[in-house]
Amino acid sequence: MTPEREGTVIAEVGDKKLFLEDVETKIPPAMLEIGRTDAINRYRNNWVKRELLAKEATRRGLHQNDLIQSKIEEVTRDILAQALISQVVDEVSDEPISRADAQGYYEENKDQFVLRERHVRFRHVRTATLQESRNAKAALQRGRAWEDVARQFDVDPESAIRNANLFFPQSLAAIDYDFMHSYLQRIGITEITPIHRIGEYFHFVQLMEDRAAGDHPDVDWILSQIEEWLKLDRKQRRVNSFERNLLLQAESNNEVVIRNVF
Repeated sequence: MTPEREGTVIAEVGDKKLFLEDVETKIPPAMLEIGRTDAINRYRNNWVKRELLAKEATRRGLHQNDLIQSKIEEVTRDILAQALISQVVDEVSDEPISRADAQGYYEENKDQFVLRERHVRFRHVRTATLQESRNAKAALQRGRAWEDVARQFDVDPESAIRNANLFFPQSLAAIDYDFMHSYLQRIGITEITPIHRIGEYFHFVQLMEDRAAGDHPDVDWILSQIEEWLKLDRKQRRVNSFERNLLLQAESNNEVVIRNVF
């Protein structure tokens, strides 16, 4: 007998149960941050609707329809194929790409790494209250360390600190916040914008650095990006090799026939 699972049940349809703990892992963190209760309720309501529809479809015998069965089998094959690829990728070494390898790739392809538009690096502060936003702004104007200000006042300090080290294309900088995005097109270096309430938080940005179109990007930033690209390339080459060997093995065992289409 299967032991009863422990957890917080937030919905039931027949013998199916939806657990809060599962829902929280399936909703993107950004959605939970914006409105946890609403996001969970929407997921729960959609789950109940989907389960009821599937239950009714089964009651009507649709699961026995040949076309439906074909689609189910196709989806199953897609899931299995993707699961296998994920397993192959997980087997690839996580050994970091050396900075020397990234530097070599950059030097060999330097002409490709030219900014097509102005890029900006900026600090984006989000606080829960207007007074906190004012205090954070005043602290920066007095020259207090950015990391200290972010950790004391920002609603997501680690994200704020991390993003403040990155360059963004001007067209995408703070694109989700119209006021902040507009300010970044025209303010000067180290200038701080007025405070605006956007949604439930109070926002301001401070422009720290920019690079003109035609310049090369920040070397440290681009090398970090190259390291990530090379990691992905290593994984993709492993998948390509696995798929190639799988096909060769199947052909040698006469398990597959491929005909040209004229």
